[in-house]
Amino acid sequence: MTSDGGAEKNVLVSAAESIFVVERKIVMRILTWIAILTAGVLGWSSPAASQGPELTVENPVFDFGEIPEGESLEHVFTFRNTGNENLLISRVRTSCGCTAALLSASEVPPGAQGNVLATFSSRRFRGAVEKTIYLHTNDPRQSAATLRLRGTVLPQVASPAPR
Repeated sequence: MTSDGGAEKNVLVSAAESIFVVERKIVMRILTWIAILTAGVLGWSSPAASQGPELTVENPVFDFGEIPEGESLEHVFTFRNTGNENLLISRVRTSCGCTAALLSASEVPPGAQGNVLATFSSRRFRGAVEKTIYLHTNDPRQSAATLRLRGTVLPQVASPAPR
């Protein structure tokens, strides 16, 4: 065996190792990009980790049916904070002065529930009615939730005058 054959073998081995190292780097880069893209599409962090507060209202619409003109009615809307941070209710607003809304708490911890006591006075109303209550919150998915009271106000029937 000559020294030239050994040198050629070393050069071939060295070239093969270089190709392997280059191919390995390329494969690692491709796998890294696949991981980054997958994380971006699927969301690397769990939804609960970045969820924040979340207002969930089971029944945001209450149909009270029919009531006589002049009567008042009350209904309790129940909501829950299904998020993982405190839900803050900064403002409660009603669509008109005939409706009042009383909030049980302005801060609701995760997993807890709160209530809105809504009172509607049907005085001076007749026919189909829909009244709205707005809850302004720190929920990033819905900064204002809408609650509705709806139904029909029947006109007051005047009794005949005595003779």
